[in-house]
Amino acid sequence: MATVLKVVILFLVTGMGGSYLTTPLQAGEVPPVTAKQVTGQRIILLAPSAPIILDINLLVDQSDFRSISNDYIDRMFASLDRDEDGYLDLKELKYLPAFGIQRYDKGNLQARLKLLDTDLDQRLSLKEFAVYLHSGQGSAFRVAGVPSRSSQMIELFRKLDQNQNGTLSDSELEASPQTLFQFDRDEDDVLNLTELRPFNSSQTNNAAQSPFRQTEIETAFLRLDHDRSVNKAIDEILKKYIEYTNPEKDAISVGCFQQDRQDSEQVHDSDQNADGFLNREELFAYLQNPLVDVQLQVSIPREETFRPHLKFLNKTTSRVTEVQVISSSKIEFHIDGLLLELRVKSTRHLLANNVRFYQSRFRVVDSDKNGYLTEAEFMQLNLPGGDYKKVDKNKDEMLFVEELTEFLIKDTSEVQNQVV
Repeated sequence: MATVLKVVILFLVTGMGGSYLTTPLQAGEVPPVTAKQVTGQRIILLAPSAPIILDINLLVDQSDFRSISNDYIDRMFASLDRDEDGYLDLKELKYLPAFGIQRYDKGNLQARLKLLDTDLDQRLSLKEFAVYLHSGQGSAFRVAGVPSRSSQMIELFRKLDQNQNGTLSDSELEASPQTLFQFDRDEDDVLNLTELRPFNSSQTNNAAQSPFRQTEIETAFLRLDHDRSVNKAIDEILKKYIEYTNPEKDAISVGCFQQDRQDSEQVHDSDQNADGFLNREELFAYLQNPLVDVQLQVSIPREETFRPHLKFLNKTTSRVTEVQVISSSKIEFHIDGLLLELRVKSTRHLLANNVRFYQSRFRVVDSDKNGYLTEAEFMQLNLPGGDYKKVDKNKDEMLFVEELTEFLIKDTSEVQNQVV
C-alpha cells in the first residue's frame, strides 16, 4: 500500500518591483561569506522512518539565484548613489522606495536611516543597504502549510507500520483498530486529527480535546536556512522520532540519520562526545550542513516560455526508490512507502492578478459609488488578514482604491519572488 504525498513547489519570479529573486534569509540577516557556501536550499522532510534532507538548487537563466539577488541589489544601489561615492546619504535616500517593512518604513528619513545605519556615519553602505533589501524581499524559499494533512498522514502511517519496514501488510491493517486504540486519548472511539498530531505534543490537554481551536496548518517540510529554522527542526525531530531519542528525550541517535546510507562518517563526526547520540548542540551543528539524501534542480527562464523545469540530480539513500520523471515539471519517487509527487509551477502572474481582482471588487462593494469604502464596505472585500485601519493609510475613514492598491503591493512584498 502506497500513500501519496503531493508537493507543489511554486516559483514567483517577477514581482511588482522588477525581476529578481532573494536569498534564503530572514529579515535583516546578511548571507555569510564562506568558501563552502551552500548553493542550494536545504529542506527537511519528516518522513515516516527518519528525516530526509532535500537539496533544491535553483537556477535563474542558468545563474545561481543568489547572483540574481545580488545583481538586483547592486543595480538598485547604483541607481540611488547619484554622486557615485559608494554611499547613500539623506538626499539620496529620499528616492528609496518603501518595501513594506513596518520597522524600517515608519517615520521620517532620519529615523529610517538611524535604524539601518549600523556604523553611525549618517549614510548607508552597500552592506547596510543590502540588509534593507533582503528584509523587503523576504526569504527566497517559504514552506507553506497546505490543507493536504500530509503530516497527519505520515504519522498515521508510522503508527500502523508496527515493524517499521516502510509498508503496511494485511496483518497490520487488520490490527489497526487495536493499534490506534491507545491514541484515543478522550476514549470517544473516534481518532481525531489532534490525537494524530505529530508536531504539537507540547499542547495543553484542553487544546488536545478541542481540535477546532488549532488554527495552525502543519506541514511535514521544514526549512534549514537560518538559526531559527534549524532550532525549530530540532524541536520537531526530537518530538517525532521518539524511538531514536535517549531516555531524557533531549538527544537523538546517530542511527536516525544514517539509515541505508554508506557515507555516514559526517554524522559520526558530529557526535563530539561519541555517546552514539546527537544532543541539541551537536544536532544544530550537523544541520548547518547535513548529508543530503535527494538533490533536485529547478531552472527558471525569465525569457521565452517562463516555464520552470524540475530535474532529479542524485540520491544517496536506498530509502528513495522508483524515481519517475513524469514531465519536465513533475517528478515522482517513493520514500518509506510514501509516493512523493513534486511539481513546479510558475506563479509570476498571480500578484498582478491579485491586485486587479481586489481593484475590481472595490468597485463592486462601493455600493453608494462615492469612490471610497467605509469599514462596513471594506469587510465585503473579504481580504485575508486585511485590517481597515491599516489599509486606510491617512486614517480619514475613507478608503480609496489607491490606498488599497498600495497596501496590496506592500503586503505581498515579502512573499513575492519566493519559492513556496
